[in-house]
Amino acid sequence: MNKNLDYYSKKLNEDGFVHIDSLFNQEELQDVVHAIKDNMQSPSPFGKTMKSDSGGDFFMDFNSWKRLDSIKKVCFNSKLVDLVTSLTKSKKCWLFHDHVLVKSGPASSTPIHHDRPYYIFDGDLNVSVWITADDVKRESSLVFYKNSHKSEELYIPKAFNSGKSLVQKEVEGFKLIDEDSFEGYEPVDFDMKAGDAIVFFHKTVHRAKEHQSGSLRRALSVRYLLDGTTMTKNYINATPPFDRMGVTVKEGGDVPEKFFPLLKS
Repeated sequence: MNKNLDYYSKKLNEDGFVHIDSLFNQEELQDVVHAIKDNMQSPSPFGKTMKSDSGGDFFMDFNSWKRLDSIKKVCFNSKLVDLVTSLTKSKKCWLFHDHVLVKSGPASSTPIHHDRPYYIFDGDLNVSVWITADDVKRESSLVFYKNSHKSEELYIPKAFNSGKSLVQKEVEGFKLIDEDSFEGYEPVDFDMKAGDAIVFFHKTVHRAKEHQSGSLRRALSVRYLLDGTTMTKNYINATPPFDRMGVTVKEGGDVPEKFFPLLKS
């Protein structure tokens, strides 16, 4: 990291996201590369490859840390746990889940969304750490909308393969979303180097551009739960579907550590 933690913490809390350069050294980066490779070679039942009309591929899988030691090693890395607790000033940290995302060829864009409506947990401090195993040019970058995490609105999730809303009409507590919804928010994209990361709140609105590079865009996103987290039934099509995986969702309930291990207290 080339700047101090106070700088990164301020940026995260003000903007809803922060780019951290050189988070992982070469040895740690190889752990990420190994984890992604293992996941692609041995996907879970949730793993899938979406093909775009232009011929690109987008592989996604999640929640593999219990079955793949290489994924678990990255998720439990004390550097990540210390980072997210320091940035958010949280005392506690639970692992939520891992998420592998790999684009190759002219893969399609990722639709505008925020992650919170997919999740069975609510909490203002909950974050994801999106770690890239490859250089990512701005033309193929993630795009985040400054200050969007401060909105009280929840938006209906979209299917990544089609870009269509999972629910085609507004439902109580949720609104439809498109890029026009955030015309007043500054979009920010990035040039990234392998080993860089973006930390962002689960309520921060973002998207990804169409993959324009001939090389892979391999990323591992680790999602953490922090102080103030409670369970919620206010979600649409939980992803991962923990509500169908043995987790009893109780409105306002505590984090069930049987499923989501406490990494720091």
